[in-house]
Parts: sequence; structure tokens; C-alpha cells
Amino acid sequence: MYSPLASRHANRFDCLRWLAAWLVLAGHSYTLGGVGDDELLYRFMAPLRLGDVGVVIFFILSGYLVVQSLERSPHVLNFLWRRGLRIYPALIVVVGVCLFILGPWLTRLSAHTYWADALTWEYALNASAYWIRFWLPGVFESNPWPGAVNGSLWSLPYELLCYALLAMAACLPLSLRNKVMSLFLIFLGLWLWRVIAALDSPFHRLGGLDAYHARLGTIFFLGAVAGVWRDVFSPRLWQGALVLTIALLVGHGALQGMLFLIALAWIALSLALNALWLPDIPDRMGDWSYGLYLYGFPVQQTLAHFHVHQQGVAAFLFWSTLCTLLPAALSWYYIEKPILGRFRRG
Repeated sequence: MYSPLASRHANRFDCLRWLAAWLVLAGHSYTLGGVGDDELLYRFMAPLRLGDVGVVIFFILSGYLVVQSLERSPHVLNFLWRRGLRIYPALIVVVGVCLFILGPWLTRLSAHTYWADALTWEYALNASAYWIRFWLPGVFESNPWPGAVNGSLWSLPYELLCYALLAMAACLPLSLRNKVMSLFLIFLGLWLWRVIAALDSPFHRLGGLDAYHARLGTIFFLGAVAGVWRDVFSPRLWQGALVLTIALLVGHGALQGMLFLIALAWIALSLALNALWLPDIPDRMGDWSYGLYLYGFPVQQTLAHFHVHQQGVAAFLFWSTLCTLLPAALSWYYIEKPILGRFRRG
């Protein structure tokens, strides 16, 4: 999964992924605690939130690493197999935990009514990483953010689309470099089109793609461009800082938000590659970031169910972080690491 030109100890990808997962957790501490408008980033750059920054960090790092995994794969099916091993085992388990443990425990409905409700079994579609369902019957209905069991899963279909597009590109003629650059320019053009057209709704579709396709596709393939052209140029902190400065000069608006996310994504990639002063996650600890991302939302909703959010955002974030670390660690040590070690050797 890592660049052959940079070993695990020559970069800080794990550290940045941990940061990204924690930013999502921090952003959700406001929204799930019922004080979303008080988030500092949202005050100055609405509708952007801390969670948005965390997600774009995930996507640019993923694009950079995944495209190199594609380069090293003997064929496309191998590439897709490796991506599936990274996404699905932990996802299937967290869906099962929510469906068979969390739901029956916290639903206001009787056991019979819960299991007889079609929504209960529709929730299992989340294991596809494509058909996302947020609700379980009678669960979290009185929370500040009512009903949603695991809202973090929304980004998975966008990630799958990026993988699929890379796989299809690999099957076409011409160099991978040119195909990846073309995909980046297509998504960037779609994002710019939305900005110019001043489309306020993120779900308004252009060519079948919504705002999140445009935004996350651009970020993912920006990382992929950096990954596949890595021998030509390397992301530098000053480049991201320049785009960030331009964003601040543009003033409030959709264009500023676009430049701001691109700048932060580029800065994150530069830090992952070059900032050796950042903490190095020990090999024996592994990468808990995916588990933090998967379990953060249901853990926070559970804490909100028991009114922990009423202690204030700082306390809510502290307990959310602490309580999410345990399932994230269990996910890594007992699901992700064993499966990756067994099926990805060679």
C-alpha cells in the first residue's frame, strides 16, 4: 500500500490518517452534540467543517497510495481484491455490531418489533459500502442528531467510485499517467462548473454526479497525480501555502471553499511525505485510522444517547476519543491486520 520509493519509516502517512480520523471525530462532537454552528471552522468558512478537512486528507492520501498499488498489481483483479480486503472485513463487522448489538440494546421498540421492521434488515446493505442506510428503527431518535446510527459511512461509495475509475483506466490504452491526469482534470472541471453555476445544493447532480463526487473525486485524483508523477515533482508545503493564501484573498464563497480544501489536502500530502518531525506510529501499533473512522460515529451517538454531550464539547470529544480507541484497536488487531497479513502476502 505504501510507495516503493518511501518506506513506512520514511513518511508520516499513518500519522496523518490518525489526524484525519480524529478531525472527523472532532467535527462530529459539535454536530452530534447539537452545537454544530459553534464549530470554529464553520463560523468562518460555512458550510465547511472539521470533518470535511478530515475526509479530504483521507482521500488525497488514499489517491497517492492506491495509484501506486495499482502500478504494482500484476492485473486489475488483483488491485480490486486488495482494495476489497482493506474496505470490507472491518466494514462488515461494524455493520454487524450496529445491527445485532447496538440496535437491540438501544432501540425504544420491543425486540419483536425491531427485528420485524424492514429498516432493520435494510441496514445490512451498508456492508456493500455502496447502498448506505443510516437508520435503525427506534435507535437514537431523541439524540441531538436524531436517528443516524453511522453517518460516517456516507463517504464509502465515493471511495469505491474512485477505485472503480482507476481500475477501468488501467484497462484502457495510453499511459497510466495521462489517464490519471485526465480523470483529475475531469473532476476539477466538474467542481469548477458547480462553483461558476453557483449551485447551492450539494446533492444537485450534473451529469449524474453530485457535489461530493466533484469534490472528493478531485482530491483523490490530485493525490493520484502526485503518486503517479512522483519522479517528476514532489508536493511541497509552500505550494499548499500559496493556494491557501489565494483562497484567503478570494474572500467568502464557494471558490474560496474549493481552494481551501485543495490547499489543505496538498499540505497534508506534503506533510505525509516530508515532515519527519511528525510522530512516527510504531509498526507494532499498526493503523487504527479506519477503525476510528468506522466506529467514531456510533460511539458518539451512543454517548449522546446517555447525555454525555451535555458535559460540553471538550468533554464529549475526550470521551468520544477514548471510547472509540478500544473498538478501533480491536478492529485492527483482530480483523484488519490478520486478514491483510493472510490474504495480501506476495
